[in-house]
Amino acid sequence: MKPVLSSEAGGDAAPAEARPVGRFLALISRLTGADPNGVLFRRIASGFFGTAGLRMATMLLAFVTTSLLARFLGPAAFGVYAFAMAMVNILSVLTELGLATLVLREVAKYRARGEWNLMRGVILRANQITFAIVLLFGAGLAAWLLLWPDAGEHKIGVTVIIAFALIPIVSLGRIRASVLQGLGHVLQGQLPERLIRPGVFFLATGIALLTVGLQPWSAMALNVLSALIAFIVGYWLLVRCFPTEMRGIQASYDTKAWLRSLLPFALIGGVGVINAEADLIFLGFYRDSSDVGVYRAAFLIALQVPLAVSFMDVVLAPHFSALFHGGELDRLRRITHRSVYASMVFSVPFAAICIFFGGTILSLLFGASYAVAATPLAILAAGQLFSVVSGPVGLVLKMSGFEFDAALGAILAIAVNIGLDFLLVPQFGTEGAAIATATSLCVANISMLVAMKKRLGFVTVPFG
Repeated sequence: MKPVLSSEAGGDAAPAEARPVGRFLALISRLTGADPNGVLFRRIASGFFGTAGLRMATMLLAFVTTSLLARFLGPAAFGVYAFAMAMVNILSVLTELGLATLVLREVAKYRARGEWNLMRGVILRANQITFAIVLLFGAGLAAWLLLWPDAGEHKIGVTVIIAFALIPIVSLGRIRASVLQGLGHVLQGQLPERLIRPGVFFLATGIALLTVGLQPWSAMALNVLSALIAFIVGYWLLVRCFPTEMRGIQASYDTKAWLRSLLPFALIGGVGVINAEADLIFLGFYRDSSDVGVYRAAFLIALQVPLAVSFMDVVLAPHFSALFHGGELDRLRRITHRSVYASMVFSVPFAAICIFFGGTILSLLFGASYAVAATPLAILAAGQLFSVVSGPVGLVLKMSGFEFDAALGAILAIAVNIGLDFLLVPQFGTEGAAIATATSLCVANISMLVAMKKRLGFVTVPFG
């Protein structure tokens, strides 16, 4: 007779490691090297589960909303909407100037050291700089309208004008999110942008399509409204989570040191945005709006290849900073290597699906007219997979204070992407844009891996 094991005797008798949640918690413990009963482990685990849930909800809402817009607007009108978003996203890089990443690093550092006056100072200074740049862009928009008085009557012009309202809302919202994440409130930091904004946008888009219909400009107006609601919720969360130690204290400023970090942080953050949006800008100038629309659909799918990486980066970023400044380099190396292995479990199969069945995915999600972007999707997915295998090299360099090394990789990537876009897009269209982006991702990661080996003595690639 087969003996009855403890795990078979009943659910209550089963050890925690034998249950699905228990096994996953054990995986997180092995991944991070944290004590399962320690505070660090509880923070990482709760942050991971919260981040994963929010990211999955965001991905689902974004895909459904984008699919609705793409299907009902069609490739040409959807291309107008995507082109306007690309313009605003690139300008947002100039507005943010890497401030969100700087604030995340400095808030986490000052919190660990108990330097509350400097924490207050970096938050205030980041908001002041953002306000100044927004006013400058406002003056630029006013000048543009004076020089092109018919912009409000052009379908692209009016959509871009409405989209400009997103710049201050999104830029200030990212700073607020970085403050919350640096304080250890990972879930609250992501909630407005990851759930509130896409949720409101999805509901508003659905209602509009069922009642009055949508044009590119009205879809953008709903996007602005959703971002504004999310910003108000985010501000309320920040007030609730603000440390009591910060209340009533005088702010101190280390402005020179902060400003020295802004340029590399801006370049590093700009790589992802420029790789995502420069292609659309070149396609908008050299090809028709339908090419912009189908390429945007392909890029959105390829962007999900490093989805697991984004889960872990948001949660682990403050801990990378704390481990480096605490001198625990060996532990930092183990965490980065294990995070790559864990990310590849999802990324490799999904990238393979994109490469071999891209046309089918595009048809199912966006409509048959978008299947022509199957080849760009395969190229983009391969480039994103290379980034996954390279590990969180840029994030580790930024959190360790070597942002100038990461910035060099960013400069090379931007140069490669824009140069190849200029050479390839006029002749090869969406395929040329995809080659430019994938190549720039590879260049950026290789450059940063070389710098990381020199600075830290190890690389985030866990094999080879």
